[in-house]
Amino acid sequence: MDGPPPDFRLLRFSSDRYAESDRRESWERILARKLLHVDVQPLSDAPYRAHASLRLLPGLRFGAGNVGASVNSRGRAILRDDNDDFSIVINLEGSLMASQRGREIALEAGDAYLMACAEDGVYARPARGHLMLARFPHRALAPMVPGLYDRVARPIPRTTEALRLLTSYFRVLEDNQALATPELRELVTRHCYDLIALVLNPTREQIDLAGRGLRAGRLSALKSFVHDNLTRHDLSVQHAAQKHRLSPRQVQRLFEGEGMTFSEYVQQERLRRVHGELIDPLSKRSISDIAYDAGFGDISHFNRAFRRRYGASPSEVRHRDVVTLEEARANARPY
Repeated sequence: MDGPPPDFRLLRFSSDRYAESDRRESWERILARKLLHVDVQPLSDAPYRAHASLRLLPGLRFGAGNVGASVNSRGRAILRDDNDDFSIVINLEGSLMASQRGREIALEAGDAYLMACAEDGVYARPARGHLMLARFPHRALAPMVPGLYDRVARPIPRTTEALRLLTSYFRVLEDNQALATPELRELVTRHCYDLIALVLNPTREQIDLAGRGLRAGRLSALKSFVHDNLTRHDLSVQHAAQKHRLSPRQVQRLFEGEGMTFSEYVQQERLRRVHGELIDPLSKRSISDIAYDAGFGDISHFNRAFRRRYGASPSEVRHRDVVTLEEARANARPY
């Protein structure tokens, strides 16, 4: 199986780059090299299509994508070249059927199941849909989840809180942020291990042991919620708490762990959104319209906050009259 690229960047695959007759084989090859070797049998005569993103970290391989209707099987010939890793499969859209260890399950959108890479099995999509798959070593989870093989091919309901948090955390891994240092890659992998352990073994003891991953998953979900709702002028800590079934104080404590309040994070992300459009040479909208659409209701407050953060007024940044320190920094959202 191929190793990760030197900079651990996000990899992207699209079958549309290949001739129609080569699409399925190309998808099989990239899967076998990067994530999970399967025999893909399309369920339609139409040209097969697959679009995916892949993130390869030490001890964790993650993939997410949209794939065509197909039966994906792993027989003895494939297993001979594999190992004892496990994969957690999250179905994000439509229906997915899977079988392994004599168990047959049906998953709806949001459900998941555990797959053993050392054993034959099948998963099938009757129609095109979206899924996530993360692969990890047996030794990484075995100490936290006794009897891993007993959990294979058992449905994990979409209502499981740890599964929702894991899904949210994986969505963050789909962005283009670089994981430049070994320490950051190790931290992200450990958080994923902790959340997967909670998904598979949601006992009180495990929740205590995996507290880091739980906190990281909740914070990731809250940040995604903020990013998706910046345009709401009434966005508040109460809205975020209600959405994620937490108390407002729990939400505040999660952000305090990063040295800021919830409202400070919201303002930071709104300012980043405005700044991103101001430095875009194709943007012709007025500064007030940009600020309003980013969630600012008071233009005077926006101007003061912008100058404090960037050391220049919005119009100065737009016309490049000054070079701000922020322009030299990576603008990607932190994990």
